[in-house]
Amino acid sequence: MKKSEPPKLAEKLLQWFCSESLYDEISGDLFELYQRRAKKMGKPYANWFYWFNVLMFCRPWVWKQTRSFQLINSAMFSNYVITSLRILFREKLYTTINLSGFIVGISSFLLCFLYVSYEFSYDQFLTDKEKIFRLDYFILKEGQRTQNTGGPVPLAATLNNEVAGIDDYVRIWSASQSYIASKETYMQENEVCFVDKSFFEVFSLPLLFGEKSEVLAKPNSIVLSKHSAQKYFGEVDPIGKILKYKGYPASEMELVVTGVMDNFPENTHLKADMLISLEGVKTEADNWGSFKPVYSYFKLSDVTQEYKIESLLPAFKEKYLADRVYEDNYFEYDLINVADIHLSSRTQWHLKPGNSLDNLILFSCIGAFILLLACINYINLSAAGSISRSREIGIRKTLGAKQGQLVLQYLSESLLISFIATILAVILTKLAIPYLEKFAGITIFFDLKSIKTFSFICITALSTGLLSGLYPALIASKFQPVKAIKNKVKTGASTYFLRKGLVAFQFLISICLIGFTLIINKQIDFILNHDLGFNKEQVVVIPYGDKENESTLLNALDEQSFIKSVSISQSVPAYAGGYDGRLATTPTLTEPIQIRSIITDKAFADTYQLELIEGRNFVKDMQSDTGAVLLNTTAVEMLGFKNASEAIGKKVRWSNYFDGYVIGVVNDFHLGSFREKIAPVILLNKPHWSWWKGYLSIKMETGSSIQQNLETLETIWKTHQADINFRYFFTDKNFESLHQQDLKFRTMSRIFSAIAILLACSGLLGITSYQIKTRSREIAVRKVFGAETGYLFLKLNKEIFLVTIFSFIVAIPILFMLRANWMSVFAYQVEIDWWNFILAGILAVLLAVLVSAYHIYTLANTNPVKIIKNE
Repeated sequence: MKKSEPPKLAEKLLQWFCSESLYDEISGDLFELYQRRAKKMGKPYANWFYWFNVLMFCRPWVWKQTRSFQLINSAMFSNYVITSLRILFREKLYTTINLSGFIVGISSFLLCFLYVSYEFSYDQFLTDKEKIFRLDYFILKEGQRTQNTGGPVPLAATLNNEVAGIDDYVRIWSASQSYIASKETYMQENEVCFVDKSFFEVFSLPLLFGEKSEVLAKPNSIVLSKHSAQKYFGEVDPIGKILKYKGYPASEMELVVTGVMDNFPENTHLKADMLISLEGVKTEADNWGSFKPVYSYFKLSDVTQEYKIESLLPAFKEKYLADRVYEDNYFEYDLINVADIHLSSRTQWHLKPGNSLDNLILFSCIGAFILLLACINYINLSAAGSISRSREIGIRKTLGAKQGQLVLQYLSESLLISFIATILAVILTKLAIPYLEKFAGITIFFDLKSIKTFSFICITALSTGLLSGLYPALIASKFQPVKAIKNKVKTGASTYFLRKGLVAFQFLISICLIGFTLIINKQIDFILNHDLGFNKEQVVVIPYGDKENESTLLNALDEQSFIKSVSISQSVPAYAGGYDGRLATTPTLTEPIQIRSIITDKAFADTYQLELIEGRNFVKDMQSDTGAVLLNTTAVEMLGFKNASEAIGKKVRWSNYFDGYVIGVVNDFHLGSFREKIAPVILLNKPHWSWWKGYLSIKMETGSSIQQNLETLETIWKTHQADINFRYFFTDKNFESLHQQDLKFRTMSRIFSAIAILLACSGLLGITSYQIKTRSREIAVRKVFGAETGYLFLKLNKEIFLVTIFSFIVAIPILFMLRANWMSVFAYQVEIDWWNFILAGILAVLLAVLVSAYHIYTLANTNPVKIIKNE
């Protein structure tokens, strides 16, 4: 198979700045990473990562050594600085626009860089990270490839025994329904994981107390984080202490604290406060038919073993999971490197929410565009202002100044304002980070002592100054001395069109950002307000661990007037903890289907207001209903029934050991986020099974006091469940948490889009001010001959209208492309009406008109005689 080639331009850039002694090693490593990413994520993403890695290697210790030379002497340098300061103080309006633009632009770019860098740092600290992989499976159905995690409990150990090239493995079983007690009262712990004894051998996480090869070697061993050790034992040494556990996958048992680990760093996809040994836990140990939240990690003997092992996975799957290989719902296994999980994983169920590489690329582009808008403002204002400085340039040329010295003069001005702005931008960034973290819910780590961060700031300041000042410097340095002294300098057509092109580009970015923000808002509003197939409002869910006083607890809840219904279930809608995935089939179905199972009671459908479209609901205490099931419409279709009516009374075999008959069909409802299609769901009524009762859902009356209701629920809970602490969550808030990254992205896009639009408007303000200043005599003469204010307004805004319309036409296909790319991850998408794009263009025109209106109106109402006299 032909290997993909990295971007040639990036390779040449690396060769240009990289020391010869380091080039072979760096380029080889980057090429190897590129091949892996091209295979896993596709060539476009691999190219983007390759560019990112090349730019990150642009550091002083990597650069080629060159001889230094002196461009100018110290006296001339001092003169340039003094002259630049005088010009900056003289042109206060333009200096204010340029300085504020640079401050905001550099600060925004720096914030985007810090955020993106932090997201890319996930799991980079792990030793041998290039050898550690997680085994995920991908469902291929109707042309779509959906990523999933977890799987059968025996999978990892079996694969380790049968496939060569694996040094070690570890399973992480997320046990969110766990209750821990050091004394009498149990507390629910959401960050508990059952793991194999090799956990600390595979992951290089620091242990504060205990030996990594021994702490999880014995059954009933538990390792606490520093935080949980302090929580349960305070300052007392926890080693050897006893904790009581009840929940799933183990039942009730006593755990011995054998170690204390440091709290997991924030920049890892792993998440746990307690690690319990899987040694001795036999739950589902030999069951290949049930997919659980058991994440399988493998440490390979060598990086090259990845492709060899992947080639053996199809045969392994055929051997142990043949019943899941069929034509219309095929699935396959793949290895995902641990360093790529946070950004490349698209699975709904995970230890910790990941991020989207597409979103980070968009953030990077937005940050770069914001800084570019600030640079364009400077270029336009400086190029326009160079005409008014033509006499100064002519005198300098007459006195012997060369073109290079004039270029340095202009560059010294742009570099001076750039470095001043950078210092102020760093201060602004430091002040803004806490507010941005709180407002947008993101993490930003800013360390000026970091070589990477400090180098990036310096390079940004230098690049901004050079990029902004170079073009105006070249224009000014080409002025002819005689014409310059007489103030008869005129710029050519190319300069005129370039300036208009830069203004058009500003409007293009502004329209794209306005339109893209509208698209994001529409999609998020669609998600939050769309009919989910169940009612998420006024439903409070209490994790339910102890079933001993169940009847008295339910009776006490039924007596409350603010409670409409109460249901006990295995899981609940909009829950990020996962669902019980089992096989289901019918006598007429050729192959079984993967179905999500919820064991519950008759009140579940009423509590969540599921729409029953055929048949009936479960009936309390009806013995025959213990063998009954409810299906959703997707399950009806996938099980081969023509319609809901045909499914009623039919037999369904679930998990290869339970035969139920269909008594009702409910309309489809969302269990997870809008990124995945609605799955087939089966509801089972098995009151004599005790292990499934995990959540207590309470539907409250609309209009009742939430706070007062919660206080009443807590009182009832403490009366009947005294040994378990009271914890709860709301279904609507839980649903929003499934789209946490999307909500963050919406907030960030709003903030940075507003900044970009503000910069574009400030640049237009400066250009308008300059144009009106240079055309004041023309305006005065027109007024003398009877021109109305409206005519002057249209005359002066004609070019702005044309530029805006041109930018809008170019922006339309870009917006369609952005919409298609960003919304491709959603299984359910909002329809974007054409008027949304028109609205973005209208808003851009209105902003342009409002910015220029004040100056034009002021000048149009000034006495024209005064203007002509002053001229």
